Amino acid sequence: MSNLDDLLQLANDAFNGGDYKNSIEYFDKLIFYYGDIVELYNNRGLAKSGLGMYEEAIKDFEKVISIDPNYIHAYNNIGLVNHNLGNYKEAIKYYNKALELDNNCIQVYNNIGLANHNLGNYEEAIRNYIKAIEISPNVHTYNNIGLVKNDLGLYEEAIKDFNKVLELDKNYSKAYYNIGLSKYNLKKYDEAIEYFNKALELDINSAYTYNNIGIVKQDLRIDKEAVYYFDKALELDKNYSKAYYNRGISKINLKLYEEAVNDFYKVIELEPKNFNAYFRLAYIKLKLKLYEEAIEYYDKYIDCDNVSNDVYFYRGFAKYKLSDYKNALKDFDKADSNIKVIVLKMISKIKSILKKLKAKD
Repeated sequence: MSNLDDLLQLANDAFNGGDYKNSIEYFDKLIFYYGDIVELYNNRGLAKSGLGMYEEAIKDFEKVISIDPNYIHAYNNIGLVNHNLGNYKEAIKYYNKALELDNNCIQVYNNIGLANHNLGNYEEAIRNYIKAIEISPNVHTYNNIGLVKNDLGLYEEAIKDFNKVLELDKNYSKAYYNIGLSKYNLKKYDEAIEYFNKALELDINSAYTYNNIGIVKQDLRIDKEAVYYFDKALELDKNYSKAYYNRGISKINLKLYEEAVNDFYKVIELEPKNFNAYFRLAYIKLKLKLYEEAIEYYDKYIDCDNVSNDVYFYRGFAKYKLSDYKNALKDFDKADSNIKVIVLKMISKIKSILKKLKAKD
């Protein structure tokens, strides 16, 4: 293209359409022909960030700053790259540099709030969000304040903030979804489902919403309906590990053990370190009297931290059923001393002695 405006239009159209690769190619040509223009480097950096090319993106934003040290967006964008990398403290440093240039930037206050939220600095996050609202009330900030309060267990207060969102925009689906979460945490299950359904009316393709309705149904022990909603979530996202896990639990409740096994296999495929899935598989294998397989999965589960003593009882029971009395006793010794454990320990000791005497004969 010979015209700067035409080429710039192509670059921006590609970027806005999510075609970051072609967008970068257009920005490369623009920079080659027209030199050091801050907007070109900044936009190319955003496209690179969209492709996960974070180091390259930072170089472009730093180039912007070298040309114009007062270009606020470049500092904010370096902060966002660090944010995406989980470097929240580093992100905050750059957000603060942006605020030194413009202390009325709502977006930057929101970004600092998000970083502090992720760091667990909840009170600081709320202070940042309130600064953004003082500049101009907006749906995103009220929604973020509600999310912090949800994490603090202040569910009633969180609902007030989400309702402020809806006062500003009655079609903001995330607010309905988040009220549903708050209602669920307050054990107001019918109201939770009502708000999740309102969220679905505005966003029918939300796998998370279907999953959460399934969780509510599961808690109400309506497991057939729960499975339906987990199915809907997985239709939208076939790699949604939590939905497979939750569907597996409902299928256990429905005694559909073989189907449940397949769900937990899928969880492990997607999340090899999901120890709870190993525990569920061990439980199913025990129910199916597949004792060797049960032991295998209990072994994997025991590799994680904070294992309860009950697990040793169940593994010991599987070993007992395989006549491995010696190792069963070792596990029973680690289990809580209730009557059932005491009885099995006594039986195991007797059978172990009889087994030795038989071997001598």
